[in-house]
Amino acid sequence: MLSALATHKNRYVTAYIPHPILDEEGIMHAIAEEIELAERPDASYYELLKTIPAELVRLHLEGKQVTLLIDEAQAMPEEAMAAVQLLTSMDTDEAKYLQVVLFGQPELDLLLQRPSLRQLGKRLSFAFVLPALDLIGTEAYIAHRLAKAGHSGAHMFSKPAINLIFHSSKGVPRMINILAHKALMAAYGKDDHSISESHVKRAIEDTESARQNTAFAQRLFGDES
Repeated sequence: MLSALATHKNRYVTAYIPHPILDEEGIMHAIAEEIELAERPDASYYELLKTIPAELVRLHLEGKQVTLLIDEAQAMPEEAMAAVQLLTSMDTDEAKYLQVVLFGQPELDLLLQRPSLRQLGKRLSFAFVLPALDLIGTEAYIAHRLAKAGHSGAHMFSKPAINLIFHSSKGVPRMINILAHKALMAAYGKDDHSISESHVKRAIEDTESARQNTAFAQRLFGDES
């Protein structure tokens, strides 16, 4: 088993970019650092555009697969994404020098539809969209996150609070996290030990994207009070 794990580890080289709000030169430096490419701190974008592909070829000849993982990819500037696209253009039918995995919000699809990035979009072999949660799933998800954080006992969020989080987040896990976190902070500030609808309202007021559903949420307030 240990031998198999060692073989697996030696076969793959991973580069993880968690915060991709970088310009084209910045993203190249980040990739070079992740694949442990020795390069000058002041190396220019055009120098990196030569040295990184050369390193990818070298690793490929050693039998290694390089995988670049970019989180929150929808936040990448178009120029930075175009730089990644240039690196993928060196792939052929016979050799795949760089695998790219993009994690992002729905805005990522709009980014990849821009004319300058269409080739990158066409090269994506697989795509998976995490479906939005329903109301029951939202309640279970919040309970799970609370349990992972060490909470035990009755659910801290009231039914109206969960209902409001669900409608304001549209069931998107990332937005559920944001609203639940802010609601918890609002309760903490008042020394409350459970999360009510009023705490969630404060969270919505502090979250621009959630405020887009204010009119609908207001109808819920009347229903639940």
